[in-house]
Amino acid sequence: MSKDDLINDNVDLIKEAASLLAALPVRSLRVEVQASSPMPADVAVTTQGILRLDVYLDGRPLHSLDVQGGQTTSVSKRGTDQAVLEIQGFEGS
Repeated sequence: MSKDDLINDNVDLIKEAASLLAALPVRSLRVEVQASSPMPADVAVTTQGILRLDVYLDGRPLHSLDVQGGQTTSVSKRGTDQAVLEIQGFEGS
């Protein structure tokens, strides 16, 4: 911690942390429920920096999908209105 950090709200610490984060690969996972879709609901999943999606319905494995970054993948949620759909993204296989 520097004197500048103490006086100016951690400015040096934040600058160092930002440089460390900037060196890391960018990943994103965006999931959108298709509003016009009745049950089973369809969701659109758009990824960046992710190669595989694992999909669970109510805690049980449903799909494992290979994906390409920047493309949208469609996943159907089959179950009741109260069913929980979980999507996890992974960088490697």
